[in-house]
Amino acid sequence: MVLTAEKTIANAGPEWLRMNKELAALSAVGWQRTVPDCGHYIQLDQPHEVIDAIAQEIRQYRALR
Repeated sequence: MVLTAEKTIANAGPEWLRMNKELAALSAVGWQRTVPDCGHYIQLDQPHEVIDAIAQEIRQYRALR
């Protein structure tokens, strides 16, 4: 899972988003999500997004078992 901060994309440019998508694609089950209204520290700005992403990973893992 790759969470990408929206404000970081705004500052770094679309190339940052492209690289984050490429990073997620390194895994057969990888995914990338852009998190709105936050900077680099997603866990501080939008902690519920991190919790939701972890919960999604747990659900996906359980579904594969």
